Amino acid sequence: MRRSEGDITASVEKVANREEVSVGELGGVQGLVVMTWVAISFSCLVLLLLSGFILPELPGGGGVLLPVVLTILLVIFGVSLWNIVVLKARFRAIDRQLAKGGGGPGRAAPKQRDFWIAVVAGVLMMALFQIAGSHS
Repeated sequence: MRRSEGDITASVEKVANREEVSVGELGGVQGLVVMTWVAISFSCLVLLLLSGFILPELPGGGGVLLPVVLTILLVIFGVSLWNIVVLKARFRAIDRQLAKGGGGPGRAAPKQRDFWIAVVAGVLMMALFQIAGSHS
């Protein structure tokens, strides 16, 4: 069943205010958040590809701008990928709760630490890629 924009907005506000929401509402909100992070990761990927072609063509070959832009985009890309992984795990927990017939409050709500775990993991992953790339 498709939800209206007003329904999902109300659900997002409830989750943001840490109010109790049903499992179905929580699943809808987390699905929206996952799709947002997917859009961010694809946008970063497109910008990475474009900047690899455009920035070297600037006078001076991109100079300092190229590595700075690439590093920032890679970090955002890594963080978005890890957020997708963490949120998909929470999303699967909601699916399991729904499969068991649990229609009560959503217990797999996102935690603030989930975001920070994803940020740290994404930054570390991209730092390792940068180090590996500079030594090749």
